[in-house]
Amino acid sequence: TVGVSDLLYGIDKSEKYDFCLANIVAEIIIRMLPDLGAHLTPDATIILSGIIEPSKNDVLSALDKFGFEALKEAQENDWVALLVKKKR
Repeated sequence: TVGVSDLLYGIDKSEKYDFCLANIVAEIIIRMLPDLGAHLTPDATIILSGIIEPSKNDVLSALDKFGFEALKEAQENDWVALLVKKKR
């Protein structure tokens, strides 16, 4: 099942999700991170994109702060995407 949500609004909060894709600006990704982990399975895969290169370190710091780690990074011009997992 695939669903669309606006910053986790409207998702079934009784469910845990295996995958999350967020293609939005860094500021919104950072704002979403404190709540994201509660809605994911332990092995969930997260793809974060829409991040401009100057904001990449802010996102990486927020990931670490909220219990996530970036496993892989892809960059095209000034745009960055991150493959992320919850820390174990």
